[in-house]
Amino acid sequence: MSKISLKSSDGRDFEIDELGALESQVLKYKIEDGCSGTFVPIPNVNSRILAMVIEYCKKHAGAANSCDVDALKTWDAEFISVDLQTLFELAKV
Repeated sequence: MSKISLKSSDGRDFEIDELGALESQVLKYKIEDGCSGTFVPIPNVNSRILAMVIEYCKKHAGAANSCDVDALKTWDAEFISVDLQTLFELAKV
């Protein structure tokens, strides 16, 4: 599986497997538009939020082969236990 390089709005670089990136609709659209294997700018998303999105994507991509649905639901509940502004920012990606 190929890697996708991402750049946050504040200039920080990230890398994620394409399979993980497909967990985000925004990243999925970028891949479908031919950005796969290239450096993809993610405007209006800072490094703190992009790091959280990548964590979420990796967790869900890895859970695709797992049968422990309850553990993933618990993880999701903890993941979204943040302030409303952070939830709004996460929803952008």
